[in-house]
Amino acid sequence: MSKQEALSKEEFSVIYLAHYDAMKRYAARAFYAAGRPDPQRVQDAVQETFRILWEKPVSYRNSPSPDGWLYVTLSNTIKNQLRQDNRQAKLLLKVQAAWPEEVHPAPGADLELEGFVPQEDLELLKRVYLHKEGLENIAQDLGTTRTALAKRVSRIKEKFRKNYRESEKNLEPEKNLAQDREKTPLAGHELLKGGTKR
Repeated sequence: MSKQEALSKEEFSVIYLAHYDAMKRYAARAFYAAGRPDPQRVQDAVQETFRILWEKPVSYRNSPSPDGWLYVTLSNTIKNQLRQDNRQAKLLLKVQAAWPEEVHPAPGADLELEGFVPQEDLELLKRVYLHKEGLENIAQDLGTTRTALAKRVSRIKEKFRKNYRESEKNLEPEKNLAQDREKTPLAGHELLKGGTKR
């Protein structure tokens, strides 16, 4: 990449400061609509977008709408993250569907359920499936019976299935909106409340 094509640190800083807050708000709304309200995911998506900007300044400069290019890139980054989450969740659903109600650890399963079930329930699932502590030991530690614990795990799994299906439904409007933005790059930018700083 030639010096003329690359963004200077000063140019990059101007773009970053002008759009960072608005892009965070945009990403937060997108993840919320998808049922994944996670501030860390929001931060990761925005930072990844600026990384792409730094590595592909020519694409940014040649765009008929550089501002729109930023938000289309951010939208694509978010969709990629959500697709990865959904692939993991779908795989887990298939595995869970094959499990009998009598819970057995899934071999080597590292559950990626943040955003689908409460943290306390997630920690319990990790003890059962990831750390393989055994229902008897966990039940004794929690002061309950093995049967009661198995029922609790079953309810958590059902809650996961319900929340996952709802997140899939919530994601549809965002997919349609992203498609519209790709056709008209400025559209996504104009939807931002308060616009961007100048």
